[in-house]
Amino acid sequence: MNSPARVIVASLTLSASTLLAIALHEGWEPVARPPVPGDVATGGFGTTRNEAGSPVRQGENFTPQRGLILLVRDADEAAQALDDDGGGLALKEVLDVAHA
Repeated sequence: MNSPARVIVASLTLSASTLLAIALHEGWEPVARPPVPGDVATGGFGTTRNEAGSPVRQGENFTPQRGLILLVRDADEAAQALDDDGGGLALKEVLDVAHA
């Protein structure tokens, strides 16, 4: 039997696990820099945009708290893009859009 509380707990656990997986994949960068020559600067857990939506500047500093906040924002935008597309986009394409 699935009670609403169990569904909520399961969803939160999945969300936390997903965020952890993204964070581990992206790695931590406390100072924004291009990950490869010629790429845009990324900081925190791989974000390319600051809180205002502007591009991250090379040398911009990130705290772990700020990095997590921006990771959640980027993941939410990627999930929304999947929902809006009806699942037609590949996850990599969605993450590329969310980090653009």
